[in-house]
Amino acid sequence: MSLQARRVVELPSLNAVAVSSVASSSHPVGVRKYHTTIFRYKAGTDNQATLEAAITNVKVLINGKEQWSLSLARLNALLLQEGYAFQTGHIVIPWSFFKSRTPAGEEALGLGTADITTLSVELTISGAATSPTLTGWAEIEDVAEVSGAIRKIRTFPSKVCSGAGLFQIQDLPKRPQEAYRRIHLFAAQATAVKVMVDGVEWFNMPRAVAAALYAKQSLTHPTSAYSVLFDATQQTTDILPMVRNVGGATLPVQEFRLDITMGAAETFDIVTETIGIAD
Repeated sequence: MSLQARRVVELPSLNAVAVSSVASSSHPVGVRKYHTTIFRYKAGTDNQATLEAAITNVKVLINGKEQWSLSLARLNALLLQEGYAFQTGHIVIPWSFFKSRTPAGEEALGLGTADITTLSVELTISGAATSPTLTGWAEIEDVAEVSGAIRKIRTFPSKVCSGAGLFQIQDLPKRPQEAYRRIHLFAAQATAVKVMVDGVEWFNMPRAVAAALYAKQSLTHPTSAYSVLFDATQQTTDILPMVRNVGGATLPVQEFRLDITMGAAETFDIVTETIGIAD
């Protein structure tokens, strides 16, 4: 765990800030560990609807490879779940887990860059934007740490549920080098979720029970989604690995299934948060 004091610095100017373009923010690397990145859109006064219409997607690349990809609306929803409300006119990217129950847990997922060649954040600017400008700042520590385990965020193609009843998902990645932190089903009709891992029931709750459990750590359950929080304790060790110990041998998970109880037909997106080494 680093004991360096944090400081806030302005980031280099973004490239390609224009309507219907992808703006890129190059984050300096080396003796620098990132905890938060904040971008101000224009004068920093636009409301949430306007900003989410103007900036449609957020992507993070390490050494040119995608590690995060989700809409700004989804990112704001994930932050709201943590109790962090939308900040007028600003885009907030948390690298470390600012709500972790221990300092060590928060520090562990800060993004060290000593072993990284390039770190960039790409913001997709839509045709709805008007005279866009973007300025970035970062909360950092001056410490030489390798990236180690990082949070990865992926958005998957929409699932189509044709009606009320049980809807199963069995095709989420089972990467042995990663563990699931959270799975967000942006399905308003999902009323309960069960997660099975090689025949073991790992998670099984109706929406109201999940909301009650999450509330212990001041986490909110969104009304228009169902979030499976394996780390509802806010402890970084409470994650779901995609390997298991069998007789002393480490084996990859074979079955990873979500049984979702749906109240009606719906087409919905899935966003996952995993912990693992950068791709």
